[in-house]
Amino acid sequence: MQRRSFLKQAGLGAVATGAAISAPALAQDSPSISWRLASGFPAALDLRFGAGEVFRKFVSDATGGKFSIRQLADGEIAPAAELMDAVGAAKVECAHVSSGIYFAKNPAFCFDSAVPFGLDAGQMNAWMLEGDGLRLTRELFKAQKIINFPLGNTGPQMGLWSNREIKRATDLKDLKMRVDGLAAQVLAQLGVAPQQAGAAAQAGDGKGAEAAKPAEGAKPAEEAKPAEGAKPAEGAKPAEGTKPAEAAAKTGPDAVAGAGAYDDGKLGLNKTARFYYGPSWWAASEQLSLYINEEAWAKLPKHYQAVLEAAALAAHTRTTAAYAARNPAALAQLVAAGVQVRALPRSVMDAAFEASLQVYKDLSEKDPKFKAIHDNYMGFRDSAMPWFRLTSGAYDQYLGVALSARS
Repeated sequence: MQRRSFLKQAGLGAVATGAAISAPALAQDSPSISWRLASGFPAALDLRFGAGEVFRKFVSDATGGKFSIRQLADGEIAPAAELMDAVGAAKVECAHVSSGIYFAKNPAFCFDSAVPFGLDAGQMNAWMLEGDGLRLTRELFKAQKIINFPLGNTGPQMGLWSNREIKRATDLKDLKMRVDGLAAQVLAQLGVAPQQAGAAAQAGDGKGAEAAKPAEGAKPAEEAKPAEGAKPAEGAKPAEGTKPAEAAAKTGPDAVAGAGAYDDGKLGLNKTARFYYGPSWWAASEQLSLYINEEAWAKLPKHYQAVLEAAALAAHTRTTAAYAARNPAALAQLVAAGVQVRALPRSVMDAAFEASLQVYKDLSEKDPKFKAIHDNYMGFRDSAMPWFRLTSGAYDQYLGVALSARS
């Protein structure tokens, strides 16, 4: 099975030591190969962009420099929204993206990244590497002439930044929110007016789109305002006496979908809204992915393929750990700067859960392939939940209460 091959070739030893095979042995009788890795993330989001750096360095070190990969800046080859096509057409050998940005191409691609009420990082790793996740997603990507690998996970995420206080589900009505993909479809069912900021913003680069558009399936809001971070019309100037970030906060939507405290702080989203709501029910974690052109992959010597697999797993693990290490401190900094952190009310979570079931039902009826992956993914979630609820869930809940009582 593909998952066994991935684990066998990569091995946890590769993650622990940083090199599973000695460089001198690999360098002998190995061809010199140069690839390019197109990043779908800006360098400002250093953990996302940095995952590609960890990956390419591992490959170079493990092959004694024989196999070099040069990481290209976001947009250098193509915008993030076009990188899937660029890899499939062999315009670049590989790319690093978040598959959720390709929702419009096929909603099933979201299962390679994050879906509403889906898996957390540990569960996603289990489904991808020990369940059917890698097999099912590779069958999906085969039509794109791409072989995919997990390459980083953000871990748990926060939900949204809002200038409107959310106390009940009805508070979501007519909320103008920058959000895309499956989340936008579910939120539209709850009365939210999604403002689609484009695939680049969905990938987290903070650039926004040239013009905000209603999300697919959502009715456009009256007098919709440009998404936060959107480019102004030619000749437009920020309001007098305001900085660009402040102007964006005044002209942008009521709310913006967030990610984690670390990335959101890098994007300055705390300057656009007062309230920071969590958890993110549409992304319990967000897996990032490496796309490799299948023809380029097939031309590699077997030991180079093994190195790529090991490098991907090493970078994946390192990035997931980096988010777990940095998000707590980043949240503390945001709170110290005046951000008001709130939990989404149970009524909102319940309404979103029910709405997500309807969206999944509708998409499954339209596409048997979506249904097949959905049923497998959610079946894995449902079978795993009793164990995690009894163990890590109960432990985290107790420890949180116990530590709060001591503070």
